[in-house]
Amino acid sequence: MRRVLIVMSQTGGGHRSAALALARAFGYLYDNYVQVEIVDIFRSGRRTVWEKLTDLYGPITVYSPALWAVIWHVFRQKAGFEAVVRAAAPALLPKVRRILAEARPDLVVSVHPLANPLLVRARPQVNPRLPLTVVYTDLVVVHPGWRYPGFQLYTAASKPAWEEFVRHGLPPDRVVLTGLPVDIRFALNRPSSAQARMNLGLDPDRFTLLVVGGAEGVGKIGRVVRIARQTCPDAQILVVCGRNRALYRRLAAQADPRMRVYGFVENIWELMAAADVILTKAGPMTIGEGLAAGKPLIFISYIPGHEEGNAAYVVNAGAGRMGLKPRELKAELERLRADPAYRAGMTARAAELGRPAAALEMARMLGSGFLGLDAE
Repeated sequence: MRRVLIVMSQTGGGHRSAALALARAFGYLYDNYVQVEIVDIFRSGRRTVWEKLTDLYGPITVYSPALWAVIWHVFRQKAGFEAVVRAAAPALLPKVRRILAEARPDLVVSVHPLANPLLVRARPQVNPRLPLTVVYTDLVVVHPGWRYPGFQLYTAASKPAWEEFVRHGLPPDRVVLTGLPVDIRFALNRPSSAQARMNLGLDPDRFTLLVVGGAEGVGKIGRVVRIARQTCPDAQILVVCGRNRALYRRLAAQADPRMRVYGFVENIWELMAAADVILTKAGPMTIGEGLAAGKPLIFISYIPGHEEGNAAYVVNAGAGRMGLKPRELKAELERLRADPAYRAGMTARAAELGRPAAALEMARMLGSGFLGLDAE
């Protein structure tokens, strides 16, 4: 039995989604040959002030995005990132060494940039030959933590990301263009929109919108839903509120018979399959999932920093549009609702960008390259 340790952190929902997608992919391909353990490196064991700082990601991005923009730009600079790593290492390295020693993995897969320098520093004392790999979960902007040297393999979600990895000195043969590791059910379960709606108890023939605010339920979702209902009065609207319980309660109280309100969901693949159009903040994993589902995207918000580049990448490729302002959102919804050819063109371009089998391809590559396994 081979052991794979996937290292993540609960800062936003994308890292968790990527870890779960990879775990499912390993299980699907190597059911009785690979044991996968997922560890939240900043919430495991006794927590110091450094681990507790990661808890602030959600509140800051929700209530003070301008502050997050400042923090992100500081961390994007190599000098700023290295300064924080040097300050935190004395407190965090003993924990990381203990995690590696107890797990005794044959392969470590990191899906979080803040974990990467700690893993590289901890490896020599635990197992100098332990393979370390990075599965990148952003879309186009490569933070210094993602490109930290010392890993045997790095994945890139897009051609611009691959180019940035290489431009910063990583060997091209260690960077593989893979896409984002979305849930394997995007590849294995692909119902038509009508069938997915029937499975959810919806009208199979009615125009359907999916509104997603990410794990924290951000992006003025209430206003977006109101504009969507005014613009498409007969549409079915699905709303994913994530961990935003206040938003969930407020929308559920409207008792709109053609609106379904969800909290944190585990079947996003099914909700996206049911939708004609997805209205979302520009989180990388949600974008990866929407493209894997082959759906046009309208961006209703973004967290300053990397998410701004995500939206631009998709819009420039013709698979999405900006809807940050009420006028923009209304105009895009009206056109997508009334012009099937326009919607079909965006749908085709989304499908061209999407990589629904990316997690399976990653697991197969890692299994053969580092664990000596062949998938059936």
